Amino acid sequence: MQACFVAEDKYIYAIGGCKLNSPSTVTVPQCSRFDTNENKFQDIANLQEARQQSFGVAMSTHEKIFVAGGKGVRNDLLKTCEVYSIDTDEWHFVASLNNPRPTGNMVLVDESLYVVGNFQMPLASSVWEESWVESYDQRENKWKVVDTLKFRFTDVGYVLLGDIKACSFRLVKGDLKRLTKC
Repeated sequence: MQACFVAEDKYIYAIGGCKLNSPSTVTVPQCSRFDTNENKFQDIANLQEARQQSFGVAMSTHEKIFVAGGKGVRNDLLKTCEVYSIDTDEWHFVASLNNPRPTGNMVLVDESLYVVGNFQMPLASSVWEESWVESYDQRENKWKVVDTLKFRFTDVGYVLLGDIKACSFRLVKGDLKRLTKC
């Protein structure tokens, strides 16, 4: 539950998350991958830091998966970032984000990683909040703030300020079983 899912080649990686234990939840570092050809799960190396509600992306050309942010074992907001080497089955820390993010999105554009989002409900719907867009410089091993998005929460969801086009999807329990190969 509340794991990060990343697709790479024939695999869907489930990274971190939490287990429901009465009366609370426990954040876990466990990771696994689902082989869509063999229709089975396989455990992979654990994260260096247990996290839930994190976000990530695969960098196919380097056979790596990046994951960042989320919430830690004490429900603390994380800004740490880890990279998984598919070849060696190992997680390693890389530079941390500039700002902790309980949720967000990581995207790969022309071999550059970007993080955007972390929208949380503000105290008042009339208040415009800011979310930082960060980019990862692999040569310097550093995240840099490259822009900000202004948003506010309304009764219909989040409204972004400016001419921004965006989309998202949510994977609902049972959806994987309904998928078919093309």
